[in-house]
Amino acid sequence: MRKYVIRVSWVLVLLLAGCETLSPNYETPTLTVTGIKALPAQGFEQPFEIGLKLLNPNPVALSLNGMSYQLIIEGHKLAQGVSNNIPSAPAYGSTDFTVEVSTNLFKGLKLVHELMQNPRETVSYELVAKLDIGWVFLPKLSVTEKGEINFSKP
Repeated sequence: MRKYVIRVSWVLVLLLAGCETLSPNYETPTLTVTGIKALPAQGFEQPFEIGLKLLNPNPVALSLNGMSYQLIIEGHKLAQGVSNNIPSAPAYGSTDFTVEVSTNLFKGLKLVHELMQNPRETVSYELVAKLDIGWVFLPKLSVTEKGEINFSKP
């Protein structure tokens, strides 16, 4: 019984230590889109490369096990992807990296039709990502980046 109490006590100490990282002073990291580039089509799939900047506003380094994400353009869920190759962001620092997303070309037809019917210089996008920080007892961090793509700028 004594060994059980000691083990449970250690588990509680470790959990509380882990929760300290997510204290009221903990800030959710931000993810910024730095670029979107179309890659050569592969059959009926169109891959894109998305440049990202992960900003860590916390006093501890942020190391990620992976990330799942989706790209929404003009309200259309256009592409999605996953990556387990995300570099760490140092404490109070940032890191740049790229990920790939792909979409079925048929999914994009509705968006292309809409853009042809109503041409514009900018389109809105939203990147929704779930960051897996590898803490067993904590959920994935959800991060959303919204912005516009300007087609009139070179």
